[in-house]
Amino acid sequence: MSTISTHFHDVQREVLEHILSFVKRSKLKYHLNSSILLAKIVVVGEGVVGKSCTCRRYVYGHWDIRQHQRTTIGADYLIAKKRFLDQDINLQIWDLMGNQRFGFERFWRETDGVLLLFNLTDRHSFYQLHHWVQECRERIPIDHPGDVPIVICGNKVDLVRNRTVTFEEAHQFCSERGIRYFEISAANQNSNIDAAFQELAEQILFARQDLQPIPLPTHLCAHEPPPQNTCIIF
Repeated sequence: MSTISTHFHDVQREVLEHILSFVKRSKLKYHLNSSILLAKIVVVGEGVVGKSCTCRRYVYGHWDIRQHQRTTIGADYLIAKKRFLDQDINLQIWDLMGNQRFGFERFWRETDGVLLLFNLTDRHSFYQLHHWVQECRERIPIDHPGDVPIVICGNKVDLVRNRTVTFEEAHQFCSERGIRYFEISAANQNSNIDAAFQELAEQILFARQDLQPIPLPTHLCAHEPPPQNTCIIF
């Protein structure tokens, strides 16, 4: 490995350590001020399947064409305050870069659930689902019986003419692995995105009855515009 490459990975590791340390300190800082539960959701999938747009559609309620044209570098971090099963819960959503599957070991830690996306107009992203599911189940440590909760979403259902993956084959893939499947469109409102996140959150609540009460920092509330520094740059 070249000196430049080694230096790049050292910098990458240092940035990850810094941001994860910051998140951990934030949890401790607000612990005594609220009884709202916190659940960590990691959003993964191949590159350019619409992960960032999907996250922002869910958290902020709108789709930004500029976000559609931007590739995530590293990870984006969002928080949404929701209520499921009569329980207030803060969803800590980590949107991970898709074209670097390996090297995110630190992000997998303390993960409560996974939203796995593929592009309905790109069969390659569908073929890679098997590897993503396997990696999630192997890399995410859990302290309860069963596998980590996973929900799979086929994105860009609005592009009917460009579709290359049928509902039947995607549904069969998920059914064989005991995973719920949704078809969504980040470009359209009310297109199953809320339902997919709700399903995942409820699975987390059922599986993790020991989630600790941790509050939502006021500057990261879902109704506010996204902070300018939420993207972790390598």
